[in-house]
Amino acid sequence: MASRGMFRVVAAVVAVWASGVVLAAQSAGPRLSPRDQIKVTVWGGNVMVPELSRQFTIDAEGVLDFPWVETKVKAAGMTAHELAADLAGRLKSSGMIVNPQVSIDFEQTPNKKVMVTGAVLNQGPQLFAGEFRVLEALTKAGGPKPEASDEALLVRGDEQMTVNIRVLATGDLAGNLVLQDGDQLIVRKAQLVFISGEVRAPGAYNVDTGTKLRQALALAGGITEKGSNSKVQILRPTPGKDKDQEVKNVTLETEVKPGDTITVKRRTF
Repeated sequence: MASRGMFRVVAAVVAVWASGVVLAAQSAGPRLSPRDQIKVTVWGGNVMVPELSRQFTIDAEGVLDFPWVETKVKAAGMTAHELAADLAGRLKSSGMIVNPQVSIDFEQTPNKKVMVTGAVLNQGPQLFAGEFRVLEALTKAGGPKPEASDEALLVRGDEQMTVNIRVLATGDLAGNLVLQDGDQLIVRKAQLVFISGEVRAPGAYNVDTGTKLRQALALAGGITEKGSNSKVQILRPTPGKDKDQEVKNVTLETEVKPGDTITVKRRTF
């Protein structure tokens, strides 16, 4: 909400990722994703089978075309260990090899890219291999700037998704989306409300989604002894209107919006 509050969010984002909690929660190892490069080695007993052992690239749909099994393998989302076990099971079922053993070398060549822009400390492209999530991208970008809002916009082709950075920082990773090659992650700037009248520190303040009037007034130092919390006017920009429109029935629990002008009037004695 306030700048100092966002500093705490930045610290929390970095701490959550750096602690390894995220990785431990998601998997015991990196997960494969489209366009990853792997080396498959197959043994029959203790003898390597060179005809079945070579390099592969997982295709754009996350599928591995391993020609010695009947169906293509959906490899994206698996760890290298899981994929090796899957291929060994398929080879055994086919009867091609007795007691097959498979190993997968995950060649983490950073051949994919996402662009991280907006209110982060280090804007620019990030190369990656394997599974790459929003929180890792934010951490590699140095975290949000103090003026960042609590939301980031994930752009994927014609699709757009909103990610709540503040929620991620609490450890709730439901929105910690897997990024794809070519994605753009844009951290939005917090937008301003303008507070004047009988407050201790009039000015423009960053607010986040869901900010209540009482919280906005606290950013401005609170109401002075001459002010009245029952005499607060909010003017709000309205599409299609030449003038800002007054918000009706204002209380301290009224949600403020970016662009609002808040005026605290003097109490009547």
